[in-house]
Amino acid sequence: MPDNDITPKQEMFCRYYVRDFNAASAARACGCRSKNSRQCGYKMLQNEKVAARIKQLQAELCKEIKIEAKQVLEVAAAIALHDASKITQMRHSPCLKCWPNWYEDIAEAEQEDRKLAEAMGEEYKADSSESARPDVSDPDCQACHGRGTPEVWFADTRDLPRMERLAFSAASIGRDGYKIELGDRLRALDMCAKMLGLYNDNGPDRADRPDIYINGIKF
Repeated sequence: MPDNDITPKQEMFCRYYVRDFNAASAARACGCRSKNSRQCGYKMLQNEKVAARIKQLQAELCKEIKIEAKQVLEVAAAIALHDASKITQMRHSPCLKCWPNWYEDIAEAEQEDRKLAEAMGEEYKADSSESARPDVSDPDCQACHGRGTPEVWFADTRDLPRMERLAFSAASIGRDGYKIELGDRLRALDMCAKMLGLYNDNGPDRADRPDIYINGIKF
């Protein structure tokens, strides 16, 4: 039960509002006409008793799900500021015609290194890094002219850094190929901006940005 004295309609508005923090939707649920719902919702939020009740409901919700504002900010910051190239990249790899004599050249160089090691009385040890085919295009390639072949690269998400792991949402394979889903960067930036107080609270769009509280912190 609410600690402050509010009307049943206000209580209903508060309970609908904390579901998705959409003031217009909460106002319509309380019987307000659709064309006036945004204005009604805004007026409700300006009521001190309603605002206090919303804050109370949010605190109860946070306590129930055991979430803290620091956790919310960490995830929002990861979604907003992560480096997507650590998750997936568009790369230009050598085409099939690049480096046509690479393996022959490597075999010849290996043979020379073996002879040199034997002449010096040393044991020959192959360097695996030198025998790997180049991952860049051959600038003299007559097929791709050094442009290579575009291909999409995906990281093993089990090895992602913490920030990119928090931003990563899901991966799937469908008819059109691989699909990677990440958190909504713009929404995350918006949430971080609210938490850090970067918006002008008296701006023209203030009615469209209802206050959000988590553990008493205003977003």
